[in-house]
Amino acid sequence: MGNDVPKNEKEEKGRRKREALGNDELNFNVKLRCVNGIMGAVPTPMSVAIKFACLTGLRPSEALESVRLINDKEAFSKYYNSTRGALEHFKFPVLFLRSTKKAIAGKDNQE
Repeated sequence: MGNDVPKNEKEEKGRRKREALGNDELNFNVKLRCVNGIMGAVPTPMSVAIKFACLTGLRPSEALESVRLINDKEAFSKYYNSTRGALEHFKFPVLFLRSTKKAIAGKDNQE
């Protein structure tokens, strides 16, 4: 085995990220076209959920939990702060607060 072989999964993940940065086939516009293609191929409610996940930057599981909270009238009244126009993820720490990449709040632009 040569020195170029990653020693563990973390190193392999880092190598793939570095590779992707220089790969035009994986740039933002290509990813955006891919997401738009998926959104056009699924029913509207799923398309809206995919768009929400992309725009918020939440992890997929967090985006699903967020959509669930938005669709639950009782939970939504606690989750959404209409004064601030924000989803307050911190009010649901079990769902959104982790040791890395904590989701604290999301801003609503009324669109």
